Amino acid sequence: MRFIQVAALSIVCSSFLSACAAPGVTMDYSPKTTAELKGEIAVNHFNYLKAHASDDNELGCSKMRCLHLTETVGDYVTNAVKREFRQAGVSLKNSQCSLAGEVNEFSINPGFGSVTYKADIRYILNNSSGKTLFDNDYVVEFDAAGTYDLHLAFNNLNKALSDNIDKLLNDGGFVSSIGKRCQ
Repeated sequence: MRFIQVAALSIVCSSFLSACAAPGVTMDYSPKTTAELKGEIAVNHFNYLKAHASDDNELGCSKMRCLHLTETVGDYVTNAVKREFRQAGVSLKNSQCSLAGEVNEFSINPGFGSVTYKADIRYILNNSSGKTLFDNDYVVEFDAAGTYDLHLAFNNLNKALSDNIDKLLNDGGFVSSIGKRCQ
């Protein structure tokens, strides 16, 4: 049994290491929200705090530091938030409000027989004078068994990200803030 676990980890590791041969990998993101909101919010760039990562393009991997995106993680998350907002009906133009954020962690951590995916993001909504209307952090973390190829790993990373953004879009405090002040 131990041999099977070691062999499985070797497959996961070799899959990720093969991704390092290229300068970066491209992950595609499609919005998934079913939330319906009204409001106008300018989405600013999200800062990537690089927990368990060595550069702006690297997804945090506590055991292997090798999976790099073709764009910065901050850009990737910012664009995902914009796509989810558009899908939910939020206008991104001419706004009285702006959303900024911090990507505390966006990571993949292979283990024995499973992989842990994590998206830890802070969202900060301000009005036009800079007053904070909403400030909250959401963490989505889950394990997926038998995730041995990069395509499935990317789908799970995107699930962690979309579930994180969905927590924001369904938070009563956030919905109330944009409904009252961001129209």
